[in-house]
Amino acid sequence: PWIMKDPRLCVTLKMWLPLLKGPRPAVVFTFRNPIEVARSLKSRNVNQVEIFASGLKLWIWYNRMAIENSRGLCRVVTSNDAIVQNHKRELMRIGNELVGCGLPQRSLNKTAMNKFFNKEFMHSNTTTTTVEESNTEV
Repeated sequence: PWIMKDPRLCVTLKMWLPLLKGPRPAVVFTFRNPIEVARSLKSRNVNQVEIFASGLKLWIWYNRMAIENSRGLCRVVTSNDAIVQNHKRELMRIGNELVGCGLPQRSLNKTAMNKFFNKEFMHSNTTTTTVEESNTEV
């Protein structure tokens, strides 16, 4: 098995599927809070209101394409929030579900997993509570 991570793949997946040899791929669909995505885009641009609205539209479009283009494939769904809250438990759950997709059982290297996962890479972490506390000022 091999892994590929590219957000644009959710748009181009249907084009690549006929070219893949071997068994159908399994998809790990990881979504991010749409407000985090919009805030991230907004922080990089001057026209804040338009960028925030565009960020939300972009989130909807990419997630819709990911769901539509992976229809019929074995799909495991997770979120950045679930991974941040307890990455060990969530990665174990994802691994178990991938076995259900027909992938071989693999043991997780916990040392490598802990080195790989770093909360500092999360530039923002928006929850329902933080949105309410900020008076939905996004």
